[in-house]
Amino acid sequence: MAQDEPRNLQENFKVTASYRRAIATLCKNNDVTKAELLEHMLVRELAAAPAPASAAQPLRVRERRPDREGKKLISGHFPKSTWADLRRLSIERETTSQELLEEALSDLFAKYHSHG
Repeated sequence: MAQDEPRNLQENFKVTASYRRAIATLCKNNDVTKAELLEHMLVRELAAAPAPASAAQPLRVRERRPDREGKKLISGHFPKSTWADLRRLSIERETTSQELLEEALSDLFAKYHSHG
C-alpha cells in the first residue's frame, strides 16, 4: 500500500478526528501493516454507517405564504440613508415599508400612464 493512500482516504471520506490522527501516526512511522488494518476498519465502519438523513429523505419544497400568493418580489440596492428614510416614514405614518413602496410604485405608474 502506498504511503499516500491513507491521505486519499481522508480526502474521499469524512473520517473522525481520531481516525485521522491514527492514520497520520501510522504513516509517519511507516507501519504499513497497521495502516492497512486501520484502513480496513475504517472502510468497514463507513460501509456499516447509516445513510445521511439528507439522502434518506426527499427535499422539502418550501411552502408559499398565503398572503404572498400571486405576488412577485421586487427589490433593489439603495444607500443606507434611503433605507433609514423609508423606515422613519413607515414609523411616522404607522404603516409598513411594503405599503409605502406600493404607494410609491402606484404614483410612478400614474406619472408614466402605466397600469400596475
